Amino acid sequence: MPAHHVSCFHIVHGSRDTSKTNDEDMSSTPSHTTPMDSILGAIIERRYLLREPVGEGGFAEVFEASDTKLGRRVALKILKHHPDPSQRQLAGRRFFREAKLAAQLTHPHVITIFDYGQTEDARPYIVMEYLEGKPLSRHLWQHGPMHPERAY
Repeated sequence: MPAHHVSCFHIVHGSRDTSKTNDEDMSSTPSHTTPMDSILGAIIERRYLLREPVGEGGFAEVFEASDTKLGRRVALKILKHHPDPSQRQLAGRRFFREAKLAAQLTHPHVITIFDYGQTEDARPYIVMEYLEGKPLSRHLWQHGPMHPERAY
């Protein structure tokens, strides 16, 4: 299976090229979290089957998942469980605000948000379209600055 990377911007085969996760967020893992593999195979809200880890950062984990109701491949971003209850609550509110705002956007270069909710252990999640591609940062490193027409 090819390696996948979720970042703020993707070079995707001629279509959408943004997601709501950030390259910097995907680079570090706090010690208080459980490994991503420990929840593979879990079913979220009796609908989303977690298949493969896609990326992990300081605040969230992203998985390739299956929407078992609609039979489609999705990306599912789950907020990590913060040990401080007040910080956990604040992070959850921000996470849901991100989901609601992103769901209002409709543009060929903005990823589509399908759903959001909470897991049984009260971890907020966002379900979005799954895209394959490579990180924009890798493309820029390999090829240099993009021509403005290509960037649009």
